[in-house]
Amino acid sequence: MFWIKFGLLVLIVFLFNLLIRICLRRLFKIERDKQKWLSYKHINKLHRKVDWTVSVITLIILVVALYFLNAREYSINAYLITGLLLTLPQIGVKAFFEWRYSKVQKLFILTVSDMLIFTIAILSVIQLDLLN
Repeated sequence: MFWIKFGLLVLIVFLFNLLIRICLRRLFKIERDKQKWLSYKHINKLHRKVDWTVSVITLIILVVALYFLNAREYSINAYLITGLLLTLPQIGVKAFFEWRYSKVQKLFILTVSDMLIFTIAILSVIQLDLLN
């Protein structure tokens, strides 16, 4: 039953995010980026360096956090909050570089909306206790 709830929740958040992205693209007249779906292209060399640095630090923190979370039996909410806190800096770096250095200046709006929807979804799952 857990996996059905989880899959349904992921599908709902994905569709909601897709709808918001379409509306924001039309509202702010943001042109489509020319990269493939699920691929990620760095804007410049500085972005690549900062992104890799944040990724390595995040990976180290994640390994340590998972070790301590598994040492004691915490609820799934602890894992969700850990994932959220480790994902936000990476998305923030991406949004900053899109805002500051991208050719499509308004592209950061979509990244920030993704971050907000992701955060709201995680906090809603925790608050409503949907996965327990």
